[in-house]
Amino acid sequence: EEGAPRVAQGRAAPTSPVSSPVSLHADRRFGTVTLLLGRAPLRLPLLQGFLASLFWPEDDDADPPPASPHGTAGEAAGPADAVEVYRAKGELAVADEEVGGVVARYTLQAVHETWELERGRPWGEEEVAESRLVFIGRNLDEATLRAMLLACVACETERRS
Repeated sequence: EEGAPRVAQGRAAPTSPVSSPVSLHADRRFGTVTLLLGRAPLRLPLLQGFLASLFWPEDDDADPPPASPHGTAGEAAGPADAVEVYRAKGELAVADEEVGGVVARYTLQAVHETWELERGRPWGEEEVAESRLVFIGRNLDEATLRAMLLACVACETERRS
């Protein structure tokens, strides 16, 4: 009916187009983190290790890195504060060692434990080769995720940016 409130996620959404945004999540630990790294290219093996530690924290074959989002090495996060990544996507500038270190575009698509990192189309002449990632989940710490991603930068001097 016209004028009736719209329902989303079991809550009535405001009908006024000027109203402020309404959070449909009662859990305040749920959120989004967007990371922009600029022009510092990433090393593919380090990037793959970062993604594995993020999406497969309970992998018995790998020790968590010291800056793991799941707690420092040897420190287990409790169930209430455990990092949960529900979705991630992004475009990444990667120094592709297979083709002489040329900065290649890679795309990331991830849902829960499943992630895919694919080489994409080449960067255009007018495009800036930079990395951008968006994470959606619970208990995400932007500073930790940024530090972990910066640890994947190909050149030591660029890690300080």
